Amino acid sequence: MIIIDPTHHDDGQKIAFEYRNDVGGTLPILKSLAKQMQIGSDPPPFDVQIDPIVQPASFWRFAEQNNYEIKILSFEVSPPNMLGGAEDFKNEIRALRDTVRVNRLKTTLTSDTTLDVTQENIREVIDYTERGAGRVKARSVSGQSYNSNAHTAYEVVDADEGSDDFWSKFVSWLGERF
Repeated sequence: MIIIDPTHHDDGQKIAFEYRNDVGGTLPILKSLAKQMQIGSDPPPFDVQIDPIVQPASFWRFAEQNNYEIKILSFEVSPPNMLGGAEDFKNEIRALRDTVRVNRLKTTLTSDTTLDVTQENIREVIDYTERGAGRVKARSVSGQSYNSNAHTAYEVVDADEGSDDFWSKFVSWLGERF
């Protein structure tokens, strides 16, 4: 089961996907679906990018565990496609999307010492990607690594599919999130 809500929400557009190990991994299936949606002229009339929502503050826990001594920080993000917040980062990549037709932005920051990841512009990028707009990778001075794909957020509907109250619980769960 896949439920797609492309309308604007404060926390972005949404997809709910039923995980079934007999069908395959969630992210590859959704990315394949998105690729099939890239139809039309050149450039296509719309661009669909799929990135998982990440467990809140997972990067910041990694940074704290490594005393904020981050040597390499890479991120890959999708420009927003709906009007929303006024953060500088979103506005800059939205402008790249609109003027240059950018659909993914990849950047790697490195330092011979450490990066100051606590700066507001870096916080904006990390927070933006954790909400499902890309992915982040990092390496600390001590060699520890972080990959946001390893911290994907998920929820479980508290109902057995065969139970009499499954659909009422499922609809209630959806109503709280969509």
